[in-house]
Amino acid sequence: MANNTSLPQQTKKLKIGVVGVSGGWSSEKLADAVATQTGSRILIDMAGIDADLSSGQVRFNELDLGSLDAIIVKKINSIYSPSDLDRLEILRFLQAQGVRIFSNPDNIIRLINRLACTITLRNANIPMI
Repeated sequence: MANNTSLPQQTKKLKIGVVGVSGGWSSEKLADAVATQTGSRILIDMAGIDADLSSGQVRFNELDLGSLDAIIVKKINSIYSPSDLDRLEILRFLQAQGVRIFSNPDNIIRLINRLACTITLRNANIPMI
């Protein structure tokens, strides 16, 4: 009797985008790794996002990001910018529409918003010296 240890065939290839910096080594490598598993390479530069909140559509170039199964956040921007919080809010909007986002945009927002990060630590009874 043969031992069948193969995984069941997936009926649908997942469409997973990677938020990162085009040309950035780690962003490109992650996009390549996801493409190896899914057959589709989608590297999303948040500077190129077009969000129409009235229609609910968020697009990168011609791609409707709401059609993705998931988005992995590697890097929002190559350098810190106040617009990073706006970009994360757009990811929160997509998450509310059912797109799975890794890591949770709320958690990333708390990390890059220094005051919110400090308050979160203090609320957890971690001494602030």
